[in-house]
Amino acid sequence: IYDASLLLHTMPQVTIAAIDGGCAGAGMGWAAACDLRFAAEEARLSTAFLVVGASGDMGLAWSLTRILGAARARDLMFLPEKLTGADALALGFVTRLFPRAALHSETERLALQLCERDPLALRLMKANALSAGELGFADYLAIETARHLRCANRPEFAARMADRFAQSRRSAPG
Repeated sequence: IYDASLLLHTMPQVTIAAIDGGCAGAGMGWAAACDLRFAAEEARLSTAFLVVGASGDMGLAWSLTRILGAARARDLMFLPEKLTGADALALGFVTRLFPRAALHSETERLALQLCERDPLALRLMKANALSAGELGFADYLAIETARHLRCANRPEFAARMADRFAQSRRSAPG
């Protein structure tokens, strides 16, 4: 169970948390480990660990520090309060807020939109995001460039670029 956060954070596929109701403690840690976090307006979130006398688990402090910054993460950990979906959006913990009735259909719609993208490019983009948090800039640029060239040197990339160029020329005024 303690590897769940690591798996959500590092697996090559994009991970999405859809927060529908209560999300506290370990649940918030799992949500924080995901790449994308969407919430219903009625969602209620809390770090909660200190309320029950626990120091925290599921990597929540690590993830919150990277998502929100050290000061805000510490505030949420040391002074746990219940956040609404709107509060979580304002903080930047969740990136999209939906009415409860639409949360799951909107999450599925966005997940399907990701599925329509080039799978290699999406996996390498996630790898870039992970590398960006771990490496210095020069080391990161070398890895990012290699990944970009891996995508750009494929025939389907050239075809997509030609198609996009043709579309932009057709839609250009005059």
